[in-house]
Amino acid sequence: MKQAVIFDVDGVILNSEVFYQQRRKQFFQTKGITLSEEDNQAFIGSNPKAMMRHLFPNDPNMQEKMREEYLTFSKGLVYDTRELLNPDVNVVLPQLQAKGIRLAIASSGSPEGIHKMLVANDLLNYFELVVSGEMFEESKPNPQIYRYTIDQLGLKEEACLVVEDSTLGIRAAKAAGLEVLALVQRDYEVDQQLADARIQSLNDVLEYL
Repeated sequence: MKQAVIFDVDGVILNSEVFYQQRRKQFFQTKGITLSEEDNQAFIGSNPKAMMRHLFPNDPNMQEKMREEYLTFSKGLVYDTRELLNPDVNVVLPQLQAKGIRLAIASSGSPEGIHKMLVANDLLNYFELVVSGEMFEESKPNPQIYRYTIDQLGLKEEACLVVEDSTLGIRAAKAAGLEVLALVQRDYEVDQQLADARIQSLNDVLEYL
């Protein structure tokens, strides 16, 4: 039996990716940049630093400039996480907790954003550990975020189960030697073929413990 479940946030706890795609599109339009489908796929599960590295791979100064401008732009287009919360979260987390399963978050999002989301949705007390990709030089698909998470939990890889949605997140967790469930997305295409299994609902997590 698994001892811990590690959750991604965007696309798993929150149905937020469509909002992010629209926000990215609006921002880059103001810069005269049209994002390709390849760009949009690369950005799912990513963060602003990695996004700008993707778009401007040979220009560190432009990367930082655009990252700062994007963060400023994003502050003007906020959303209520309560409206985007996956409704299954309030069903499955109490059940996992009742079974004695330890819960953690490993997200590419900012520490501040993750904390605000947990507080706004009364979820903070479920998670003993919250890890942000911004804590590392590289976020997903680099496996460091997951290696750090299981190290902090003091558990072996086989004792942990990861719930992801993005290609980047799945790659990161698999590279860390973890079993991964991919939550199927209905509003956008994402390659989940590297996952150990695909689930239709977060409630399905209980079947893989």
